[in-house]
Amino acid sequence: MQYPGREDRLDDLPLTEMSALAEALTDVLAPQLRQPYALFGHSMGAAVAHETAKRIQRRGLRLPERLFVSGRESPQMHQRGTIHTQDDDSLCAELTRLGGGEVLTRHPELRPLVLPAVRADYQLIETYEPDLSEVLRCPVTALVGTEDPDVQRADAEGWGDLSEGFNRVQFPGDHFYLVPERRQVIGEIVRALTLDPSPTSSWPVTP
Repeated sequence: MQYPGREDRLDDLPLTEMSALAEALTDVLAPQLRQPYALFGHSMGAAVAHETAKRIQRRGLRLPERLFVSGRESPQMHQRGTIHTQDDDSLCAELTRLGGGEVLTRHPELRPLVLPAVRADYQLIETYEPDLSEVLRCPVTALVGTEDPDVQRADAEGWGDLSEGFNRVQFPGDHFYLVPERRQVIGEIVRALTLDPSPTSSWPVTP
């Protein structure tokens, strides 16, 4: 899904509220949910995918075969933040800490194009208040990088309490592990959706 304020939607105003984004995504997806499908989200996108899946469930639409949440702690572990209120240098420093901000350090001329959407993302996720009362009636797979500074194995455990079926998978790398490990990540998604019993990681697959 292409969020407003990015790439071919660069002229669109970025959204800063989770409910608005999840409702918009559900509206777009609703007519297309007649066939089997899965949802995948990374970092903030994992929370967005989860909120979208809950709205799909509330509307009585076909649920995903599986929700894949990558680089994201479980909603029970979510904490509000203030990074979105800080200056551009601080925002770039936070991206660098996570393993993805070096390009903005090398090419500061890109900041006006990139940072407005990044700041909107931080505002959206840092002001987000998840509802922990709803259990998703589909399985969830949590994917985490071994060197992610913010998401450890234990941080993903709670996804199992909010879904029917859960497993965890670990990949080498930082918060943006899925870029160099793309082939392995796709392999895990295919395995999970085809019920291939051969895991691609060192973490056990648990029901």
